[in-house]
Amino acid sequence: MDFQTLAPFSHMQFHPLFAKEWCEWLLEVCKSIENGNISWENIYKFTDSPSEALDQVYFTSLDMKVAKLKFEDRERIARLFHSIISGWRRTDAYNRKANRAHSQEEIDKIIGESKFQEGNPDIAKLLGKITNSGYHLTDGLFTDIYMGNAFEYVGPYKSRNLKKNQILVIKNFMNLKPLSLWKGARSFPADRIAIYCIYENVDFWLEGITCHSQYKGDPIKGLKKWALKVDGEFVGDMGRIIDIHEKLAQISQEQWIKLLSLDFETLKQKGLEFRCFFLNRLRRSLGLTEGPSAAMIKAVRGKPFADKKFWNVPGDREKRDAHWRKLIDFREDYFIKN
Repeated sequence: MDFQTLAPFSHMQFHPLFAKEWCEWLLEVCKSIENGNISWENIYKFTDSPSEALDQVYFTSLDMKVAKLKFEDRERIARLFHSIISGWRRTDAYNRKANRAHSQEEIDKIIGESKFQEGNPDIAKLLGKITNSGYHLTDGLFTDIYMGNAFEYVGPYKSRNLKKNQILVIKNFMNLKPLSLWKGARSFPADRIAIYCIYENVDFWLEGITCHSQYKGDPIKGLKKWALKVDGEFVGDMGRIIDIHEKLAQISQEQWIKLLSLDFETLKQKGLEFRCFFLNRLRRSLGLTEGPSAAMIKAVRGKPFADKKFWNVPGDREKRDAHWRKLIDFREDYFIKN
């Protein structure tokens, strides 16, 4: 992945500005959990998905090295994110080919109770357009680097209620009306959208994170059944489905323009809110203040983004690879020298 394509900023530009303050914010959460306010096994219930936690594992691994945290604190933060990811994905937390956040019993129930309709190429294309519009709206709401706050593919799933050559993939959108971030989101057509797709002779997998999905086979011709749930209600009327797509497509464009129009200082402060959003509900349940801390706000104010020199990346490929491996491994006492 080319991180230079991330817009309007990348984590490597932005996160170094408040790496220490971010880690302190996370350690507040760890301390509260350690004091017994919530069990480690249950903290995932106060988050929306595993994917944003997985993204933040990578981001925060770098932050801990920038902040030069001692090993004990790095280990505590690693446990926080691992607990969230393993809570969602259970026994298969880091499977890089799938993202399964449901038990077999849950999947059998979903297939049995969902109002599935027969698939055809036209509805497959329309559902694809809704997915595409929702994806781009997520970009405008949370930027490229925090998309896990609002977008999650789960699957592929097998079931006794499916044929042997069929799989279920669920495309979830959540927090599409984040009023705490964007007041104008109140007029958006939905807060949560779930698209259930039963494919035949199609393989599906993920390359690390949920937005990098891959298909083998034809997902247009291979869509045998589908169901669409909007804010908890199954929708089958074609007129309404088309209307949802058209509104999402229009709003996604408007929201991206709105994001890009923010001045530099406002964008940085907004970025803090985007990053904290994922753990706000958990912090609230622990009695901690939601959103960016005063220290975070102060840390980014008036500062330019970090540049390539900040990361001290060696020119030699072998040394460069070793550099990144040591930075990302929280067990390594290997820090950025700035």
